[in-house]
Amino acid sequence: MGVVTTPAPEYDTEGCQQTITRVAVRCPRASGDWGVGVVISTLPAAVALRLSGQDPARIADPAAVALAYAYLYDLRSGGVETAFKGDKQGLGLTKRNKKRFEAQQILVARTQLAHNVPIWARRWLAAHAPRLRAFGIKRLVRDVFGVHGTVESGGGRVLAVALNRVDPLAAYLLAALRAMAAATTVQVRLDEP
Repeated sequence: MGVVTTPAPEYDTEGCQQTITRVAVRCPRASGDWGVGVVISTLPAAVALRLSGQDPARIADPAAVALAYAYLYDLRSGGVETAFKGDKQGLGLTKRNKKRFEAQQILVARTQLAHNVPIWARRWLAAHAPRLRAFGIKRLVRDVFGVHGTVESGGGRVLAVALNRVDPLAAYLLAALRAMAAATTVQVRLDEP
């Protein structure tokens, strides 16, 4: 493990106030060969040392700096990777690439929206149904958004939402949806299947 000192034009920070630090880490794999990874960070070395419990005065020691960055990386606990996995499973997102830059930008924006809408919905629902706060995207899409029911409309407006009372999550959703619809004339109720 060590701090990478060779120039990296792909991380050109000219005109930028941030310094990029790269730390190469080599570790044995189960197959017996070696795996190599690079931690890339804009966090100042003195802050990395302090956050990892080391003395910031060790900033001149490349081994201490490398260990600090590796330690902080390990503390992340894979939250980002877990969110990506949840998006792929829950939203059915697969690798899609478009040939045109503009089309790829639209695809990225659509993917962000597909991720954010369930997250926002979870926040709105969890305010009145705390049990839903722990649900990931896969469980939200499969279980919560999959609760059967009917929407009654008339005159171009939603009049009522009837949830299937047999569904185990319907009771949790009932309280949350009633609270969210309180300022409207929409009725939310449990109904027979």
